[in-house]
Amino acid sequence: MVFAAAFLVAWRGVAAGSASSTAGTPPAAGAAAAPAQAVKPMTPAKDGWPDTPAGAMARLWVAAFSKGEEAMRACLTGNLAPSSLATRGLEERLATYRDSHEKFGTLTLAAIEKSSPEEVEATLLAADLTRHRFVFKVEPEEPHRLVSVSRIETISVPGHAGFHH
Repeated sequence: MVFAAAFLVAWRGVAAGSASSTAGTPPAAGAAAAPAQAVKPMTPAKDGWPDTPAGAMARLWVAAFSKGEEAMRACLTGNLAPSSLATRGLEERLATYRDSHEKFGTLTLAAIEKSSPEEVEATLLAADLTRHRFVFKVEPEEPHRLVSVSRIETISVPGHAGFHH
């Protein structure tokens, strides 16, 4: 029997800073209440990615990943949150990218597993049609820069499932 253990391979793990909120504060006497902000629906776009800030950033990242190092460099340079870039430099990220691109080739969306405005978990197909799960996180505030991209892999460990008597 085989035991499947899941672990997270962090590519750009950084805790997102908490944004202050005044949501529960009533307006001052005589002040007009601010109009409610429209919530963007989490419906899939034409190409299957959620129509959310995280979905848009994940779509952009996957397209850059598949196009090559120059495209990935431009994507990371223009879209990484400064706090994320401060914890792990661009060259270190590109070294990880080169290893991953060699392993996966291109990536294509297979399925969206979970979605919220600030996070998308997606199953992506590599060039050899193997399935890989990725988690994309963006900043909660505009312009919703990329905070992290993580890969979740399931590994099989022979002989660790069930009890033997």
